[in-house]
Amino acid sequence: MSTPYSPTMQLALELIRRPSVTPEDSGCQELIATRLAKLGFSIEPMPFAEVTNLWARRGDAAPLVCFAGHTDVVPTGPIGRWTSPPFVPTRRDGRLYGRGAVDMKGGLACALAAVLDHLSVHGGTPKGSISFLITGDEEGIAVNGTRKVLDWMAALKVPLVLVVGGYLGTISHTLTALDVLRQRHLTIATVAGSESERNPVELDETVASIQRFARGAPVMTSPRRGTTPAMTARIALS
Repeated sequence: MSTPYSPTMQLALELIRRPSVTPEDSGCQELIATRLAKLGFSIEPMPFAEVTNLWARRGDAAPLVCFAGHTDVVPTGPIGRWTSPPFVPTRRDGRLYGRGAVDMKGGLACALAAVLDHLSVHGGTPKGSISFLITGDEEGIAVNGTRKVLDWMAALKVPLVLVVGGYLGTISHTLTALDVLRQRHLTIATVAGSESERNPVELDETVASIQRFARGAPVMTSPRRGTTPAMTARIALS
């Protein structure tokens, strides 16, 4: 008998099944919005031209923790080079395969799981406010997605926590993100270095390199061992 999938895995599978190649969303954001609405989030779609974007928030108090992400994916390339179809999520050797499994439909499912954990710890009421800001154009030209969403975030006038992984390329990606956020006049509260599975580089080494070039932005570490989504949410909301 097969083990039932967790709600987190079920959401990831449903998202991967939707061929949301930029700018098509294929119902991904509607699916997430439905889940969030059941948790008491107010839902505000933000369409710009052909791109779908989503703002969802629960609570009005400070501090505000915002999970930012995207539902669009890059084109599949030649289908024949895939071991399994790109929009048929497949578990193989303990891993989940499919377009967007890592970047970033799996991440969005985990973010929603972190919110569920946090709400369960706090009796269904968040300390402060929680929001999701999701774009449908991060992988494309990003004119009506990422850029418009960043302008929206700037208007909120809240400090940001930039969470980065430990993969190859983390340092350049982080410094680029910092520059873009500053150009949009967004305030960075801290850069959180999160330890990725099978880190190719030690987390402390990555964080030290970021600190040397971050031009004063505070940098903290979040080790993988012993850290749960609920703990991460509680730290962010402290």
